[in-house]
Formats: sequence, structure tokens, C-alpha cells
Amino acid sequence: PEPDDFLPRIPEPYDSGWKRVLFRFFFEVIDFFFPALGILIDRNVAPVFLDTELKQISPGGRIGHRRSDALVKVQLVSGSQQILFCHLELQTKEDQTIAERSFVYAFRIYEKFGTFPITLLLLADTNASFRPSTFELAPTKLAGVSFRFLSAKTMDFVPALDDLGVSDKVIAQVLWVYLTHQQEKTRIRKVRVSRVQEWFLVKTRIMRHLVSLNIDDKLISEVLWFLDWIIHLPQAYEKSYTTIQIGEQRKKEGTVAFVSSYERVFKKEGKIEALQETIISILDKKYGLSTEERELVTTCDNLQTLKDVQDAAVFGTSKDEALDHFSDEIED
Repeated sequence: PEPDDFLPRIPEPYDSGWKRVLFRFFFEVIDFFFPALGILIDRNVAPVFLDTELKQISPGGRIGHRRSDALVKVQLVSGSQQILFCHLELQTKEDQTIAERSFVYAFRIYEKFGTFPITLLLLADTNASFRPSTFELAPTKLAGVSFRFLSAKTMDFVPALDDLGVSDKVIAQVLWVYLTHQQEKTRIRKVRVSRVQEWFLVKTRIMRHLVSLNIDDKLISEVLWFLDWIIHLPQAYEKSYTTIQIGEQRKKEGTVAFVSSYERVFKKEGKIEALQETIISILDKKYGLSTEERELVTTCDNLQTLKDVQDAAVFGTSKDEALDHFSDEIED
């Protein structure tokens, strides 16, 4: 079935661009990264995203660009129901504690639901030898625990980058955008010219490639949304980018069927000020804010970053946990 056939109600705000992809294209993500599991899931039954239950299990969990979790209930072709714990680890350096953390989450899920989840990890680190699949807890020979999980690594698809770029699968295009971004990030860190200008050129090149593909406009619009999430430009550059995007789309179809950046640039302006005021109010009441910390909030025009900061302000356990999100933005 098409992705829109079983489009679940997506909780706002998204704590990750990858999480939005997971919500909108759940079956496709599972098939692409975990095909052995995919064949066991009944596609005629919509997945149920247990976002509220996940927050209850870990109300203080870190959110934002680097990590994202989802708890999903699916029906297997055998007729039984199964809970999946999906963890997206987007740090480029491996986390040696991830197996233990996954076990802790799985045990908490077992305590709440009475069933052990299938745990799925999507890892973005660049250590080829780091491939966790088990967690062993064996204090003595007479007692112990062995926890198994599935993992996939984005780096394994780097050799197939060109093939991903011409694929008609939306997940392949999302991964192509992500891996291309990672490669360009490494290159741009070394350049001496304006990094913002370089990112503008990179984003424009990626957009032109996506628009040129023979893929349904609704699907490409999702990949363009992901591109907007992963490469955020200052507003002046974003408006120039949007103008180019509209021109490219008109050349292709004669009409503008999907405009992701346009919607963000011209519809977000009223939201930014309200979010800034809300964040300052929450953090000031909970922890107190210095003049410099207030300026961090008021000078940020990245809507997704502000949403991440707001969530961390509400659910987090420290001021730094919220303010650290500002360091995730692209360096000028």
C-alpha cells in the first residue's frame, strides 16, 4: 500500500527529521534497513505509534538532532501483536553504552506491557568495526541475562551512494540526502570561504537532483522536508533557495506541486517569536536566565531547533540540556 493509506496521526513537534520519516514511511523504513523483520509484519494492519507511552517510560530522555526513539505496535503475519522499540542514533561517533541503554529501555517496556520488544537500532557512526547486537549481563556462571537486538548502519550504504541517488524509493532518497550531507559537512569544515554560501550551493544542488527524479511529487515533498530539516540556512539565503526551487518545479511540471521551504520561510515567522517567548518563560521560571542565555534564544531563527529547545525545557532535567541544542545548528 501507499504511505498515505496508513498515515498515523503524527505528534508535534517532531524531535527528529528521521523520526518524521519513520512515522510517514514506517513499512518502507523497516523493509529497507531490516528486511528480515519486514517480511514478518502484516501490511494490512496500520502500525500504532505509542508516543505517550514512550514519554512515560523515559520522560527525561534527550531529544533533538542526535537521538530519536519511537515505540511502535505492529501485527505480525502470524496474527500476534508485537512491540518494536526503534532507536535512531545519529551521532557520528559510536556510543559504547548503547547496548546497555537499549537493554534498560527494553526492560522498562517489558515492565509496562508485559512483553519484550524487538529492538531496532539505526546507527550513523563511522566506525566500521562497531556493530553491537547483544548485551550480556552475567555476574556469575549461575545467573545472567543475554539481550539481543537488530542494528543497521548508514555507513554501509556509502559504497552504493550513486545507486541510492537514482532509486525510485523514497527511503533511498532520504538516505542519499543524509549521506551526501555528511560528506559535504566534512568538506565544508575545511573550506576558507563562507560556509553559509557553500551550504546554500550544496542544498540547491541536492534540491535540483530531487526535483528532476521521476518520483511522485508527494513523496519528493517529504524528501525536500527532510532536506530542509538537515540543512537550515539563514532566512535571506532560504528565500533565495525557495525562489530557485519554485523555478525548478515549474520547469518540470508547469506548476508548483510541492514547496517545502516556501511553507517554512513564509509561514513560520509568527511561530518563531511565540516559541522564543515560551522558551524564555519556561527556562527563566525553572532555572533563571542570564542576558547571554536570553540572546541565544532570541537570535535563533531555526524553527526546528526552537521546537527541540522547547521540548527539552519542558521535559528535561537541566537548563544546559535545553540550551545545548543551539550548538547543533550549522556553523556559519
